[in-house]
Amino acid sequence: ASFEQMITEDVIPLVDSRYRTIADRKHRAVAGLSWGAKQAYDLGLGYPQYFASMAGFSGIIVIGEFNRTNPGFRDPKQFKEAYNGIFSDARKFNKETDLLFIANGEAEGNHLSDMSKLLKKRGIKNIYYQSPNTAHEWLTWRRSLYNFAQLLFKED
Repeated sequence: ASFEQMITEDVIPLVDSRYRTIADRKHRAVAGLSWGAKQAYDLGLGYPQYFASMAGFSGIIVIGEFNRTNPGFRDPKQFKEAYNGIFSDARKFNKETDLLFIANGEAEGNHLSDMSKLLKKRGIKNIYYQSPNTAHEWLTWRRSLYNFAQLLFKED
């Protein structure tokens, strides 16, 4: 919680005051890798008033108590209640969220692919990318960032 408070109360205002930013949620994204992916999802999903786009590279959306064999995103009740109910109305989520990007390396397994499919099954739009022939490593994250940036900075 202190990390999220620091980002929303200190870092974002500091960046917006010192740099030529467009200081609104539509022009702000958050991304992270590994455990930072979990933190990026926590920020993007938990503070939608700040972020319209989010990405996680090699990290899972943690809902409820983290359990590698049965993460909370698989539990329909926990899923709908997570992040102040952000997933309870898929239509609203899709309208207000520009981009939810999920990525991992091929050697990391299919758990993030499964998460992406489950989100889609529940009506939550997302983009899934799997880096070929890589694992939990820099090349995965570089490729993931490249693909995320292509979607984030595309011209309308």
